Amino acid sequence: ACTLRGPREAAGWSLSFSSSDGKVQLRAEPGFNQPSLEQVGHIAGKSLSVPLDQAALGGIDVLHEAMRPLTEEEFELAAHAARASGPQEAPRREKPKALFVIAPSGGGKTTVLRTHAARFDMNPAEAVLIDSAVFRDFHAQYKAFVDNGLSNQGIWFRAWPAAKDVLVKAKKRILVAASEAKKDLLISDTGSDAQKLADAIVKLK
Repeated sequence: ACTLRGPREAAGWSLSFSSSDGKVQLRAEPGFNQPSLEQVGHIAGKSLSVPLDQAALGGIDVLHEAMRPLTEEEFELAAHAARASGPQEAPRREKPKALFVIAPSGGGKTTVLRTHAARFDMNPAEAVLIDSAVFRDFHAQYKAFVDNGLSNQGIWFRAWPAAKDVLVKAKKRILVAASEAKKDLLISDTGSDAQKLADAIVKLK
């Protein structure tokens, strides 16, 4: 399902399209009049191919655009938050460890890593967190994706594909640097690519 907001000349109303039953609902917000048939035809005919809540998704059309790459400043701030660098940088280890937690997106991987690391003789405050979540607070578009998903109890279906390449590359960059520096690693993964995950584990060994 998706919702299309009226153009400037017909603000205050929306069309809701349900892909499951094909129904279309027209709704006017309190204080606004129903739009004319001409206005309905305008938005249905010209705006159906773009997500209407584009502003809430960081201002990009996720059907046709990818999320912009992180700037070096944003990446550095995220690296600090992950303890890969900065004032709280994880220490170098003679025999570094890596803890993987595998679960679907939104499955609580970050929480599990932080709360169960001690069971594997690891201190979360002294390990690098390899998780896409560390980039959220430093990339406005990605934060908008997540916030929109939380407010709607489900992320827009094209938001993650639009963000994936940028986040995967940034996450890998931190992983490579931290592993080369012999730091303990707390790694979250969805397990969507089993072979890639297995290769990463073998490489870290």
